This record gives sequence, C-alpha cells and structure tokens, in this order.
Amino acid sequence: MYGLIFDSGKKVLTRKGQKYVFNATPTEEFWEAWRSDKGSVKNKGFSVSKKGDGYDSAWFVNRWEDVPDHVKKLDKEFNRLSKQEELTTEDVLLKPDNLNYLGYQKVGITYALQKKSCLIGDEMGLGKTIQAIGVMNNISDFKTAIIICPASLKVNWYREIKKWLINQDLTIEIITSKSLDQSFDKNISEVCI
Repeated sequence: MYGLIFDSGKKVLTRKGQKYVFNATPTEEFWEAWRSDKGSVKNKGFSVSKKGDGYDSAWFVNRWEDVPDHVKKLDKEFNRLSKQEELTTEDVLLKPDNLNYLGYQKVGITYALQKKSCLIGDEMGLGKTIQAIGVMNNISDFKTAIIICPASLKVNWYREIKKWLINQDLTIEIITSKSLDQSFDKNISEVCI
C-alpha cells in the first residue's frame, strides 16, 4: 500500500496494549495520501514519526497491528519458560498425543510463534526439525510448507513430519529436481520436501 516497503517489525507495549509496529521510509505516494486525507490513512493503522536530531533526523511511516490473543498467551508462557518456572505448556502447545516436546524445544516453538519470521539455529541433533513441525502444529490456519534441505535429509524430514504433524490429512511429497515441475503443476501437495 502506498508503495511502502516495511521492515520485519517488532512488538511494543503501548497505552492500548501490545501492538506490532512496522517501519518504512515514506514514499511520495504515501505523503500525497497523508496530505489529502490524514484521518483515513490513520484509520488504516498508519502514523508518522521523526527519528533523530538535527541533520540526522528522518521521517518514518509506522504501520500498527494488534497482537493476536494466541500470541499474547504464548508471550505469557514464554516469560514463564524463560524464568525456569514450573512448565505448563502442555496445555498451550499442540502436539501429537503420544509425543512430548523437550523443554528447550517448547521455548523455541513459543519464540518462533511470536515472530513474523524466525531462523532456528540450534546445534545438530537438538531437534530443529521437531521445533519446525511444532510451529506448523501451532499455526491455526497452517496449510502449506516447502522444506528446503539437503537430499540426504529428505527422508528424515518425511519420517519426522509423519510422526509429529498433527494434521495427518495433509499430503506430504518429496520433490526432486525431475518432479519439481510436475508437482507444482498438479498443485496437490500441502507439504513439499
């Protein structure tokens, strides 16, 4: 909208509660809309702010979004986890009935769910695959994933998805360079490895 390119944003506490705020450098298209109907632009969740002093100051466009209730709930749980208190995330994080996430995996999943994007960079063997699937399990409208990994890990990803993914109705497909065009033409797979 208005030709703006926003950063990845951050969560902030305001007088009206927690909000996501995203910043962008204003475009001429934005300034025209701002000057002609500031109220309408503000009603769409935009504001402007000036950062810096003197010659180093610059205007920024801020876009505000409410933090969803499920993220607020995860925030509380993440704060509890980070303080090493007694864990009760079993009630919060969705998982297969017969499996449990390890404590640090719960922290990783909770953290990732709070972000618009996240890179899980744990050491080898600590369960990054399970954490990624845990994130998929806890996104309410999860429908599609493309997993890019070395060929040697494709079977492992497939096996772990079959084991840990709650929605077993999703189609899971291992794609090779030869089957790539066919898979996307058919548009049948929800999880592509």
